[in-house]
Amino acid sequence: MEIFTKLLTKSDIESKLAVPTTALQHFSIPEGGHCTDLMVTDSTGQGWPFRLYIRASGRYPKPLLTTGWLQFVRTKGLQVGDEVIFSKEEEKYKIEVKRHIFVLFGKHIQAEVDQLVDPKSDTKGYQRKCDLSLRLSQNTKVGCSKVYETKALFI
Repeated sequence: MEIFTKLLTKSDIESKLAVPTTALQHFSIPEGGHCTDLMVTDSTGQGWPFRLYIRASGRYPKPLLTTGWLQFVRTKGLQVGDEVIFSKEEEKYKIEVKRHIFVLFGKHIQAEVDQLVDPKSDTKGYQRKCDLSLRLSQNTKVGCSKVYETKALFI
């Protein structure tokens, strides 16, 4: 079940992820508490520890992902405009990040960041794998048979 989707802002990739307040109903924050620790799995199956924090006072709770978030951003090479999809399946939290690649026949082509970024690479995540499958917004798949090593595709 999808909890929230968000396009990343500069603040999200430089500081902490602002979570929509409507998503709070899907998290268990102890009564009187202001945070909870989450283990979130990415599309490769790797677990990421995050802390969901809500402010102690104010008109609304203003939830944020804090601890662990910036490590995730750096490791994945996330950029402003990437789309975060946060969900929960079988009592486990999941995170997926998609990046707009280009428009083809009026359809926005996106790819999962994990298919674009090699976390062990020193090229800042701009290599694409040969077996990359791009998805149209209607989940139609388009195959990719070449390796491109240019930043121009990721603007």
